[in-house]
Amino acid sequence: MKLSFYIVSFFIFVSTFLVSAHTAFAAFAYLKLYDFSSLTGTDPYDFLIEKDGIIYGVGYAGGANSKGVIYSYDPAGSGTYTVLYNFNGTEGGNPSGTLFEYNGIFYGVTDGGGTNNKGVLYSIDPADSSTFTVLHSFDDTHGAIPQGALLEKDGVLYGTTLSGGPDSRGVIYSYNPAGSGTFTVLHNFNGTEGGGPYYGSMILSDGVFYGEGTGGLSNQGTIFSYDPAGSGTYTVLHNFNGTEGNGVGGNSLVAYGGKFYGMTGAGGTNNKGVIFSYDPAGSGTYTVLYNFDTAEGYSSQGSLLEIGGVFYGITFSGGTNSKGVVFSFDPADSGTYTVLHNFDGTDGKNADATLFRSSSDVIYGVTEFGGVNNNGVLFSLTSDQPLPPPTTLTVTPTATPTPEPHHRSSHGSSVQSRVKNLIAMSETQKAEDLMKNFPQVFQSGDVQPVSFTRDLKTGFSGDDVKALQEFLNGHESPVALSGIGSAGNETDFFGALTRAALAKFQKTNGITPSLGYFGPKTKAFIASIK
Repeated sequence: MKLSFYIVSFFIFVSTFLVSAHTAFAAFAYLKLYDFSSLTGTDPYDFLIEKDGIIYGVGYAGGANSKGVIYSYDPAGSGTYTVLYNFNGTEGGNPSGTLFEYNGIFYGVTDGGGTNNKGVLYSIDPADSSTFTVLHSFDDTHGAIPQGALLEKDGVLYGTTLSGGPDSRGVIYSYNPAGSGTFTVLHNFNGTEGGGPYYGSMILSDGVFYGEGTGGLSNQGTIFSYDPAGSGTYTVLHNFNGTEGNGVGGNSLVAYGGKFYGMTGAGGTNNKGVIFSYDPAGSGTYTVLYNFDTAEGYSSQGSLLEIGGVFYGITFSGGTNSKGVVFSFDPADSGTYTVLHNFDGTDGKNADATLFRSSSDVIYGVTEFGGVNNNGVLFSLTSDQPLPPPTTLTVTPTATPTPEPHHRSSHGSSVQSRVKNLIAMSETQKAEDLMKNFPQVFQSGDVQPVSFTRDLKTGFSGDDVKALQEFLNGHESPVALSGIGSAGNETDFFGALTRAALAKFQKTNGITPSLGYFGPKTKAFIASIK
């Protein structure tokens, strides 16, 4: 079913700012283009793409079936927003990654729905929504809860999952669309050598895939590479340690000038995240370039956009209004960080996406919340000067570190095996299955009321996250039955398991939307529990 929504009133919110570039100063104008709604899609995040001058993206939730949407935005004239496809759950629900175009067809993934309720890989022709096709339904064995965007190499698509596989830490997979389609697991993450990314996608540089993953030696995240040549070689390039950044959010890397650049959502001097570079030459050099802080924005869940050697990005929180900022960072000399725009709520807030440069040199982005309906906005940044031409750069390591060994953990008893299978379930199904099959786990003692002062979401870290996990474990919404996140083993990181447990708690107690975002409604409800 195809629904079209035309923007009748065009609310313009413009802020002008100066952006430092290597060659000149360019003035940009911020413009809110569209307010998302429960009917047309909510929780937009990740990267936008362009085809024939039209901008395309996904909304994680909302739409006709409340399972998310694929949408387009035609910037011509006053702008036209169109819902191209409404996810229905049966054929996938809650799109969790960026659309990817290959041979005129869009490909993407959802982290829920499908045959096994573990997400799907799909394709759709943007010119005809009836062509939507489920190409693969994910499962616990071969990878579950796919995240990020797909990449193409030699006619084969590549991607990652957050969970599933022998150690329930995700996989790297390929899908060959030729013929009837072939899905192949290329690498099983095991935690110690890293886990599947939460938000980020891999990037392709000089024939090798690179990414930021979860897990690692300190469980603070990793930078990894995967060379698909031959039987495939997986290598851990760097283990985050918290002090120099906590990379468990799994943002994407950017290749520029022989190095990789990226961000973390936490860690660093202020525990607000960092901007870093990684030089793969020799044994590899990791450098912290900037420490985010409360005043100028923090907790970035997206990736950097490079234009003329200057990087642009968005933060989820912080800034003048504590609702996130748009920023630039010039790595030249000692590095210059500039706040370009402070979100105020009416023009959007809490963005966990990556900025996108269109063929017309307009920069587009989305926020997850804020706007008229508090369901996020689509916005643009327009320069008063020509932007430098796009650069296509690769990184070629002069030496490759020795791959860290693969590990396999025992699945133990049948109960432990069952728990591993449950870990990757969708939010509602997982919690309900846990309650039904393991009721004895939830007979915990009294839990004291907890006071929370900020909103929490996937990718956040802090003592309040640990307190939230303790609360959920004590109120029949377990984060996990055993191991990390279980009662007595709570962590300070808000990941997929915390989101699933919180979503179940919200649904059980009538808190809407029940999407696993810890906001004012949930805080008020918890505060009322004595």
